[in-house]
Amino acid sequence: MFFSRLAIVVGVVRQWPADPEPTPLERMRELIVGRSERLRLRDWIRAQERTRQIFGENFYEPLFLFLEAYGRLRLMPLDTRVRATIDRAVDYVERLAALRTDEVKREWEAVRAAFLEAVEASGDAPALEGVEERLLGRKE
Repeated sequence: MFFSRLAIVVGVVRQWPADPEPTPLERMRELIVGRSERLRLRDWIRAQERTRQIFGENFYEPLFLFLEAYGRLRLMPLDTRVRATIDRAVDYVERLAALRTDEVKREWEAVRAAFLEAVEASGDAPALEGVEERLLGRKE
């Protein structure tokens, strides 16, 4: 389940456009009012409202499901190599969400391959599937 949630969230975030460079007016505004907590809060609320208007109420759902799957894996005893590739995958999603550049997007294949190779080499695949099925109530 972690890998499927990872692939979905990467697919969604890769579609987001990269942030444009700030305009001179935006830079000036940041210099003048950038320190105001009240204005930053207002801007954040407006950005959240616009995001939901454009993308719908479930915009963050893939990310939440990914984080839920990651949280479950944190409680499992896993091979150290698998755990390291899971942590690198989470770091990748954070970088991708923050930057969304073509360079970061190209890293996905290496992240994906490293995770799958680590799981295959460790023999953790059946354990990962079994524990997740039990957590979801699919298997007793």
